[in-house]
Amino acid sequence: MKTLQKLIPLALALSAAACSTQQPVQTPANSWVDYRPWPGRLGATFPAEPQQSRREDRTPDGGAIVTNLQEVEIGGRYYGTSWTKLATTPTQDEARAQVLDSVVGGAQKSIAGAALVERQKVVRDSIEGRAFTLALPSGQRLRQQAYIVRDEIVRQTFSGPAGSESDAEAERFFGSLKLFPDFLH
Repeated sequence: MKTLQKLIPLALALSAAACSTQQPVQTPANSWVDYRPWPGRLGATFPAEPQQSRREDRTPDGGAIVTNLQEVEIGGRYYGTSWTKLATTPTQDEARAQVLDSVVGGAQKSIAGAALVERQKVVRDSIEGRAFTLALPSGQRLRQQAYIVRDEIVRQTFSGPAGSESDAEAERFFGSLKLFPDFLH
């Protein structure tokens, strides 16, 4: 139980990092690019070459959380993937579910005025995760899916005008996610 008590504040901090309203510099659209960061437990197809960055945040107890991001912004739409190493890996299904549920709650709390539109359990590459959509006060929609892959939380995020979160481009982006649980750093 102590492990779970440490993981939930971490997941809340991670949600805030992944749902930042800070966007990368806009990249001109070329063609869709298959991208797998090194090292990383994920791969995805982006509408242009993503920019990589690292973001460091602090947990409530002062620990460091490093999030690795890959991001593209085109035409008012944001596409991003990220992964963050967990201090402690939840091994039991119930603990994993609680951490994933806290990612959803943390994302909503991290954006003032955000409202949960949809939330569901999803499975990708035999790994259970959470998918959710938030309505933002700006009129934008934020759609995200999150998974625990070995010792990391992996997230895929899209934001854009209301309705764009389920159009063909968003579906192509979300459909492209590949998880690599057997990849060792």
